[in-house]
Amino acid sequence: VILSNAASCLVYDRPIRRDGLLWSELVDWWRSQDPASDEPARALGERLHASLASDAERTLFSTYFKIYRPRLGDALPALIPQVYLQYDPAMVKLLRHRSGLRRQRMDFLLLLPGHQRVVIEVDGSQHFSAERKPS
Repeated sequence: VILSNAASCLVYDRPIRRDGLLWSELVDWWRSQDPASDEPARALGERLHASLASDAERTLFSTYFKIYRPRLGDALPALIPQVYLQYDPAMVKLLRHRSGLRRQRMDFLLLLPGHQRVVIEVDGSQHFSAERKPS
């Protein structure tokens, strides 16, 4: 359930196969969401690129496709940016005196074969150490 800003959220509603989620499958799904698009791969790529929050994220996203799409073609795993983890805004409202999860959003997620998940965090102060101690 999306309580607000639904237009800025993408909800992939298809089953994820044991082989993970490929870019070609994500593009196929996007084609069904935006049938008027002549170039669904480009349109989806631009939409995802626009969601990125920093130059470092934009560089990683662009470089991933530049390097791996020519090598992997249709077998390219989907690099999914700005994925929310266990985000439930209704629960945050119920816990008024408590904050929600501090790190609710991943920079990137890859869903690989064998139900392997790879989370890529690129930037943000939570990724740096404070006084030589992990944060």
